[in-house]
Amino acid sequence: MSHYAEYDYLIVNDDFDTALTDLKTIISRRTSAHEPPKAAS
Repeated sequence: MSHYAEYDYLIVNDDFDTALTDLKTIISRRTSAHEPPKAAS
């Protein structure tokens, strides 16, 4: 963990379910920030 400052996120795997939820949240927020705007219908 000596290089943690080099990364944008840190997930501590003390509890698998919590770590998995954190990872899914990060992925969801990162991908939704890059989605192009949807066309109006």
